[in-house]
Parts: sequence; C-alpha cells; structure tokens
Amino acid sequence: MIEGAVCYNALFWDDTYLLVGSNEGLLILDTRSGRSWPARLGSATAEPIPETVCAALDHDGGLWFSTWGNGLYRLPGDSFNIRTGVATAFEQWKYDPSEPGGLPSNLLAGIAVDAGNKIWVCGAENGLNSVDKNTGKVQRFMYEQGNANGIASNYTSELQIDNNGDIWVSLGLKLIERFLRKAGILKIRFFGLLPNYNISQIAKDSTGKIWINQTQAVSCIDQYQGMSPSFHKPLRLPYTIRQLPYTL
Repeated sequence: MIEGAVCYNALFWDDTYLLVGSNEGLLILDTRSGRSWPARLGSATAEPIPETVCAALDHDGGLWFSTWGNGLYRLPGDSFNIRTGVATAFEQWKYDPSEPGGLPSNLLAGIAVDAGNKIWVCGAENGLNSVDKNTGKVQRFMYEQGNANGIASNYTSELQIDNNGDIWVSLGLKLIERFLRKAGILKIRFFGLLPNYNISQIAKDSTGKIWINQTQAVSCIDQYQGMSPSFHKPLRLPYTIRQLPYTL
C-alpha cells in the first residue's frame, strides 16, 4: 500500500489502477498487488508531480489534477502511461499576476468535469473557477458583496456535479451551495446548513443523489426532495468517502 503518504483523494483509472492525490504528489496504486509508484512529467527520472489534491478525467480521456502550490495540470490521455507513471506531454495553468483572466491562485482543491467537458476547480480561498479545455481560458466566480446571485464565500474545497449539471460546492467548513445552471447562465442558490461538523467530501451515487461526508455525519440530498436525515457515525468509520456505487 501507500506507506507514509497523506492521501487526499482517489480516482479509478480502470479496474486495476487507482490514482491517489497525496502530499507526495500523484501516486498510482495497483489495487491487485498493492504496489504504488509516483506519476512523473517528462521521463522516468523526472521529479514526481508536486503535492496533488484531486484528479478527474475529462470526456476525451485527459487527466486533470489540482495541486497545492503549483496550479492545475492536464495530461492528454495518449501521453500518459499508467504502468510507468510517465507523462510525455502536459499543460499547466498557474497564477500570473499580470494575467487577470488566469487562475487566481496556485492553491487548488476539488475538481470536477461537467457534461460539456468544462473543468471546474475549487480555489481554496479564491472562489470557484472554470477552465475551457479548448481555449484554455479561465472564468472566476468570486464573492461580491451585495450580489444576491453570487457565490456566498471564496472559501471553497469540495465540489460535485449532479445529473442536471448543477454544481454542489462546500463553502468554508460547514456550508454547501448549489449552483443552478439554466439557459447557459450560472445562478446560485444557497442551500443551507449541514450538521455542525467539518465537510470532508461530496460524492454522487448511481441514482443521482448527493452525499455529504463530514467528520461525524453523512448527509444525503435528493435534488428534488431535499435533504434526508443525517446519519451520525461513530469515530471508527472512515473520515472520507469518494465513490458511492449505490444508495445506502
């Protein structure tokens, strides 16, 4: 297994390999043998990819991952060898103070891909950002005082996209917001408070329900029927959940 690494998130590449974001970079875990190795940019002797928070696959097979300090990366699917961990080509988005249309920070968190192949990235303390993979342009959604339709906080960490294309984002430690996407316009509706525990992850099950995992509770939100009663969990249960194949 992955000894010594602090693991943040995991993404299935296929039935065998798991991509793990960690403080040691992007790691590849062979789930059958338990062996792991780092992903590298350029060659097998290159430095491992920097501290990686979250990863996602776009609809063209490209691998995207957010980092804590080095911005956003994209590896074209045909450039990445999962068995060696080597990516021969990559794109990188980084904060540039001279570029107002770029990323607002290199400290990034949750990441997701919508049905239109747009990449959405939580900016930690810098709101929500979207990246058009075709043009490379970044659109920022930041808190604006007095804007009733704007994001309620710049502190974003986790996100999930539901079956309607709406985006669910955790704000701060204990709030969640739903971004309603209709007629091509992003409108934001504040959803409400969760139980008084820190949010660790947001997941979606096969029925389209949204699950919010917290340190001491798990909450389920049906996009049509609202929130179900929260399950308060004992300390022995895992701190995080990532992929839910069925409804509890």
